Amino acid sequence: MKPYETTVIAAPNLSEEELNQVIASNEQVISGGGGKILSVERWGKRRLAYRVKKFEDGIYYLLYYEAPSPVVQELERRIRIEDRLLRFLTVAVDWDRKIIPAVEAPAEAPVAEDRAGVDGGPAGDQPAGEEAAGAEDAMSTGDYVT
Repeated sequence: MKPYETTVIAAPNLSEEELNQVIASNEQVISGGGGKILSVERWGKRRLAYRVKKFEDGIYYLLYYEAPSPVVQELERRIRIEDRLLRFLTVAVDWDRKIIPAVEAPAEAPVAEDRAGVDGGPAGDQPAGEEAAGAEDAMSTGDYVT
């Protein structure tokens, strides 16, 4: 069986009981088809980036599970049919290659680059002295010097 994660956005007007019922039905589809639920994360109500089915908010939850491919297809089919669920995304996860190295690898400090001449122009195009300091201050505050 292959590991998957499915992120689901439910309608914001669902009660806690209705949400539990929807999650339980998703879990039943997975376990009924021979899959195994690894964990369920409830992210709660969040603002959507854009309106979906006339809703501006949604209740997010994430399912981690292992299942054969036909079970994933059946789960996605049932999510599409369910009116209380707005969106979903299923991703096949390769735990060994993606998750574990990210946890074990130490965080590297970002490297600052000298941007002079990087964009194809000569290094002499950069403002010098006080003009450069004023231009950098203006860029950081959003006020651009012309």
